[in-house]
Amino acid sequence: MGTICGGVCGCRQNWEVPGRASRVLLATSIGHVLPSVARIAKALGLTVYSSPRLVDVVDDRGGRGLERLFQRLARELTSAETEAVRVAVDPPSDGAALTARLLTAPTLAVELARRGVTVEVGVLAEAEFWSVYQPIVSLADRSVVAHEALLRGVVDGREVGGGDLFFVAEQAGWLHRLDRIGRESAITGAVPWLGDDDLFVNFNPTSIYRPQVCLASTERAVHDAGIDPGQLVFEVVESHAIADRGHLVSILDHYRSLGWRVALDDVGAGWSSLSLLAAVRPEVVKLDKALVQELPDDGVRTVLRAVTDLAHQLGAVVVAEGVETERLAEEVAALGADLGQGWLFGRPERPVPPVEELEGAGNRSARCRAAERRRSAQSPAGERLSCVLEPQHPVTAGGQSEECAVLGCEPEPAGGQHPEHVAVGDQGHVAVGEPLPRAGEHAVHPCADGFRLSPGVAPGTVPSFQTDHGCPSASLISAVVRPS
Repeated sequence: MGTICGGVCGCRQNWEVPGRASRVLLATSIGHVLPSVARIAKALGLTVYSSPRLVDVVDDRGGRGLERLFQRLARELTSAETEAVRVAVDPPSDGAALTARLLTAPTLAVELARRGVTVEVGVLAEAEFWSVYQPIVSLADRSVVAHEALLRGVVDGREVGGGDLFFVAEQAGWLHRLDRIGRESAITGAVPWLGDDDLFVNFNPTSIYRPQVCLASTERAVHDAGIDPGQLVFEVVESHAIADRGHLVSILDHYRSLGWRVALDDVGAGWSSLSLLAAVRPEVVKLDKALVQELPDDGVRTVLRAVTDLAHQLGAVVVAEGVETERLAEEVAALGADLGQGWLFGRPERPVPPVEELEGAGNRSARCRAAERRRSAQSPAGERLSCVLEPQHPVTAGGQSEECAVLGCEPEPAGGQHPEHVAVGDQGHVAVGEPLPRAGEHAVHPCADGFRLSPGVAPGTVPSFQTDHGCPSASLISAVVRPS
């Protein structure tokens, strides 16, 4: 079973990878399929009971025969046929339970994927997941204004890209689960460093059945992270948006009711781009990477200019994806794109290294970091800060309520002294030679008293703290220096 989200969001989820079975029911309304299934099963020495639309296959040899049957069916049936067959493995004997199992039975295609016959299911079942983030910059001054979160996984030391992860999840019928994990990992992983930048989060509308229900855990993740709703941009690929426009609009309406914004991705790749823009009216439009990289082709330039002009008429911001050279940056800027994304500006990376969450401390740490991030800001170069440790609202972890102690700093005229000891509520002074980083984090113990300020503060760094006396290591949290 896999560890899901790793140290980023702290959740664990068991994928329902099936084991060996002794009996399987296969049903379909396609008349020619079941005789083929029965023939293959009998050739493998399995016991077969057939009826017009149902085949009951029994393996009396510990399940090895059914494993071979699944492998043979994957080779001999077409993908359309496996999609048309429903499978119930080791069905219960109880009438109500049997009925429920039959009504919710997966297709043979999904069963084969979950068993690792047609896809490498271990990519999900044995993986640790986290999010990486690619910067999005203003084309006017190249300043970073946002980051797009992209899900990654690692299995046995091998990194797996998001495309492979979502392909396996879709084949195995787990897309809705992985999509939720991706959304929440993106949000929680950005807490320590996001600052005031926007966060772009991908989603697939087919994974959301009813937004008020399916997005509830995402809403909680946003609330616990303390990210301003206006910083969130949820993006959907144009091809996904076309599939069920009415359902998509209901999801986007729910997003907007929460204060989140919407981006339409890969625009220009589909035949209905302009009509879709008018229907969805996204706040952000992302130009298709493949088209951008075909510039300066005249036909492509015409398409992208038409999309950019319409987006601006609708009040949307335009992002050009796939910008990998200065020439492309100049081309898309000339077309009117506002923002750029691509290897020229930065590759996807994990800003914060993986941190093993202490048992029982995950929720507390995330909430503390959220409170600290909201209070953080930059200090002008050379400014002297007056710092005070402020006890925050108690949070609960592992059944115990503890305080988050946050160091708050306010500007003070030059000439103050740098104290060696700062107790909760006491004030001290720190000379800063360069702007403080907005999301600096340093471990402190949330004891009631006894914080010691490190004597040396290098330019551009945030002071760190240690306690005068011992505290349980499990009570470690993070703190930041913030000027008011």
